[in-house]
Amino acid sequence: MKSPGYDSHIFMNPSEVCNFDCLYCRQHTQDRLKAHPFEIERFMQRLEQSERTFLVTISGGEPFMIPNFIEFAEELTKTHYLRLDTNLSLTEKCRQFAQTIDPERVVEIVFSTHILEREKRKIDIMELVGLVKEFQAKGFKMVGNYVAHPLLLGRLEKDIGFFESHGIKVLPNLFRGSYRGKIYSRGWVKTAYSRKELELIASLNPLALLPLQNPHGKPCQAGCAAFYMDENYEISPCLMLRRIIKIGKFFGEWGLFSKVIRCPRIVCTDQYNRTLCASLSGLEEGLAYGQQKAISACGVASELQTVAMFMAALPRSMKSIAKKITRKFKILKR
Repeated sequence: MKSPGYDSHIFMNPSEVCNFDCLYCRQHTQDRLKAHPFEIERFMQRLEQSERTFLVTISGGEPFMIPNFIEFAEELTKTHYLRLDTNLSLTEKCRQFAQTIDPERVVEIVFSTHILEREKRKIDIMELVGLVKEFQAKGFKMVGNYVAHPLLLGRLEKDIGFFESHGIKVLPNLFRGSYRGKIYSRGWVKTAYSRKELELIASLNPLALLPLQNPHGKPCQAGCAAFYMDENYEISPCLMLRRIIKIGKFFGEWGLFSKVIRCPRIVCTDQYNRTLCASLSGLEEGLAYGQQKAISACGVASELQTVAMFMAALPRSMKSIAKKITRKFKILKR
């Protein structure tokens, strides 16, 4: 597999501030809050100290609400790569980004369609179409994300077809959460989607059903060649393990695992996580390459070695509950 130019991945949520209020989002509108600017010089120095080339995924919240996001992206893409999740609603800032940033250093821009939110705010959908086409004309890879909420299933094909008619790729993805007392997309354990609805979504995006698979025991480069970082710059192996396992502070001490771990989860509904599993890593060529490189260089840990690495990452105050944690994640064979 051809090297994409980077060997490690940071998935980052630098801010939860957003200007939209989507009914399926856990954050909802938080534009009343203030997004803190990036510490650009300090951030870049820390990356260079790692002696790695990173793909940095910036999600949120809405990244364009961060005061110096474009300046951060410009500096980052001089030596590293960027992947961006955005709603593309802050038009002037988006255009400034497109004029400033080299598209060769941007792996992908995932723009969320948020159809219901745009209709609620009386935002003409052609504004989004026009802006996406501007980005495409400059050479950016644009992929639309359409959350297949139960309220949208009846119009999903029509909406996707509308974007296709304008030469824009939009992919439906599973709704995560509850609606009218039903739980959707809780992995293979439970989903309120009917078989017919899943077949419809899969016909438009086969990869959308990946979170319905059981990731337990599969090799995963989370914490080894990739990690998750929250708005406080705390580092965890991945989004799904962020409440349990911390591997340091970005601006302090941190160290990645010495081996590719075995996934301790039986449910993984997070897209970032799904791109790390060895059997699913074809989702992104770069991460697939990073996975192969990590396995080749470090090897894959056994389940017991994975437990040991997790134990070492636990704060001293949590050592006493280690057995409870390993039992919860079902890593040890009984």
